[in-house]
Amino acid sequence: MIYCVFGLGNIGLLTSFFLRKENLFAISRRASGCREARMRIYFPSSGEESFSLNICGLEASIRCDVAIFSSKAYEVKDYIMGFKGKFDEAYCLQNGYGVWDEVKPYSTLNKAFPAPVTYGVRTRNGETVVTGEGVYYLGGFRGEEPVHLDSLAKALINGGARVQVVNDVEPYVWQKLLVNSVTNPLTAVLRVPNGYLLKNKYLWKIAEEVIREVTDVARLEGITFPEDPVIFVKRVLEATSSNYSSMLQDVMRGRKTEIEYINGFIIRKASEHGVNVPFNLILYYLVKSLENIMSEAA
Repeated sequence: MIYCVFGLGNIGLLTSFFLRKENLFAISRRASGCREARMRIYFPSSGEESFSLNICGLEASIRCDVAIFSSKAYEVKDYIMGFKGKFDEAYCLQNGYGVWDEVKPYSTLNKAFPAPVTYGVRTRNGETVVTGEGVYYLGGFRGEEPVHLDSLAKALINGGARVQVVNDVEPYVWQKLLVNSVTNPLTAVLRVPNGYLLKNKYLWKIAEEVIREVTDVARLEGITFPEDPVIFVKRVLEATSSNYSSMLQDVMRGRKTEIEYINGFIIRKASEHGVNVPFNLILYYLVKSLENIMSEAA
């Protein structure tokens, strides 16, 4: 079984570490040719871990059984153009909703699945640091079943990952989307760690409204959350109180965000159902304004 991880950001590096014992290639837009590199990642429980990784550029002649897309959602198109027909099925780890639909036509089996990841990872002083333990959720989606799910789950577990295999992964995709819709834009706009949303009563009022809007849209989509939405969001914020959200990290680096796939998706779905989501809309506009400011300053 050959695995390819597309994108070597924080989650890509974490996933590569968990798959380090397998036949693995990491595909990077910044690489040229193929080379073996020594990578490092820091875990709070075990300290620094070092491992070897084969890193290849987009032009590499590699065929994968399983493609794992861990890049930013808007970067996926840059990777798949050169890999059409070079992987059986794909798993998409991105924040937000829908990128798997972009990937699916490029796989030989016409299969691509969301695989929400709840690990907290950030770059600190140039090092990749795991800031919170999490889970890889793997499973079927919209009535389709993965071919290589068992192999991938076993490989991740063998490398030390926590994996939960479920019959239907979509409720867990929405659960992560819910947390991201609240946490990412608020922390990015205010430049505060996750836990601040619980400490500030005014911010929590906004968070509650976003939760209500996302929950309403999810219900119209026929989604039942695995846990009570408010309780779940509170627990995540408490567990990741010192974390910087991925969107805040993007803003701090002057990078484009994934807002289109998070609150932007909620807004589009709400429009389809004829309902208003004003708090999501305001957060969307604020983050897009930040992107414009960063673009003008570049």
